Amino acid sequence: MHNLTHQTRTIPLTGYVAAGTDGARVDLTEIDMRGFSGFRICASIGTVTATGQMAIYAKNSSTSATYGSGTVDDIGSNTGNTSNRIVIAEFYRPKERYVKPQYQRTTANVVINAIWAELFNPDDAPVEQLTTHVDDAPVFYNNPTPSET
Repeated sequence: MHNLTHQTRTIPLTGYVAAGTDGARVDLTEIDMRGFSGFRICASIGTVTATGQMAIYAKNSSTSATYGSGTVDDIGSNTGNTSNRIVIAEFYRPKERYVKPQYQRTTANVVINAIWAELFNPDDAPVEQLTTHVDDAPVFYNNPTPSET
């Protein structure tokens, strides 16, 4: 593989979320995994107050928009508590077609810079980025020569 973008579909899930705690989990945009065998959820966290915790979760279902409450249908999670880091949870071959990402901030304030998903291992490549998710056409540089000025 020479260009990651040709092998990955990027989906923004949320932008900036001001410092706070959520109590319950917050649902993000559902992902249709058709045509891909793996995905990862990436959360860029900003400032975390001393005891703050940021968690990302993924639920899995064979039916769109149908997920169990609480931890029912969970397939995995990851947590972070350090300011200015990225928390990643990666999944390969989920059993069902649809995925519902979620996040939860607990104990003390956590700032979210952005959360996005990346679908990978496509059945067919190259992958076309969806214009509803990615601005303009991605730019690819293969063996670029540095400028001299």
